[in-house]
Amino acid sequence: MNDVSRRWTPIPLPDSRAIALAHELGRQPISLWWAELDSAVPEEYAMLIEFITQPLNYLVDELPGVTEDWHVVTSINNHHRRLNPRIHFLSVTVAPDEKTCYVTSTKQNDHLDG
Repeated sequence: MNDVSRRWTPIPLPDSRAIALAHELGRQPISLWWAELDSAVPEEYAMLIEFITQPLNYLVDELPGVTEDWHVVTSINNHHRRLNPRIHFLSVTVAPDEKTCYVTSTKQNDHLDG
């Protein structure tokens, strides 16, 4: 992970049966992360483009445990909005047993009134 990974915030998971079972079986439980990128900030816009075009490479550099042999499944909310709305909210579910990152990207409207 590099210094940019400070943009990603872990989402604490409450104790659950799934997490307890993962520990019982000696497996790593899933982890959740979120970040927001502002396309008006040049560095963040560059990160956003890398994230969109090379999501696995980006996540390998950003999140612990993710490696080049993983897969990425992506869902984009508000896909009808243009490529670079001001704010992009990103969430990632990291599933080590599946070697998969499940990504949701939500494009925030530039105008709060719609």
